Amino acid sequence: MTSFHREYVSCPHCLNEEEIVIWDQIDAVTDPDLKDRLLRKTLQVFECRNCGRSHLLSQPLLYRDDDKKLLIWCDPQLQASEAGNKLPVLLNQLPVDENYRYRLTLNSNEMIEKIHLSEYALDDRIMEIVKLAVLAWQKEEIRIEQLFFLSAEEERLLFLAQGEDEKWYQLPVAAELYYRIDLLVTPLLPENRGWQNINVDFAKPYFAKLE
Repeated sequence: MTSFHREYVSCPHCLNEEEIVIWDQIDAVTDPDLKDRLLRKTLQVFECRNCGRSHLLSQPLLYRDDDKKLLIWCDPQLQASEAGNKLPVLLNQLPVDENYRYRLTLNSNEMIEKIHLSEYALDDRIMEIVKLAVLAWQKEEIRIEQLFFLSAEEERLLFLAQGEDEKWYQLPVAAELYYRIDLLVTPLLPENRGWQNINVDFAKPYFAKLE
């Protein structure tokens, strides 16, 4: 069920205060328009009526897609070092169903990436290892600092990459890399159950086995 609350927020630029809608939970099945806004980063946004500037809100959000059997909790206020302690809290608040995947993310880019992965039925655990491989073996003129999955075709994966120049680029990668890593690593992975924070730290030990 989609839910929201109203809260007074101050513009960090001009200090104007307004009451705005802050979304607490998005149901992708019943409200696909809100899902689209989330993917476009226009959902949790404060548009100041005084100065006209827009600001992305750092508010926790639960994303639910019963068709894809996926729940994602995004908490931008949570530090990476605190993520491990948050997992049992989520388990108590949101009991798990073994048929669903449960993910904790720390920013909107991570959440959006996992939604994109679910659209193509790709495993985020494998994709984190693929991203490490791309970063380790990259031959780009501008070194890549961040990498997020965007879409997939039959023979290639498309990523959104941020270079050391802080600009964003689209980066195609052969889909064969994903399937090779999937074949090698999947037998080594733990059961895909319960709340998990799947990120680069999760992927590092498995990537080390490929080097």
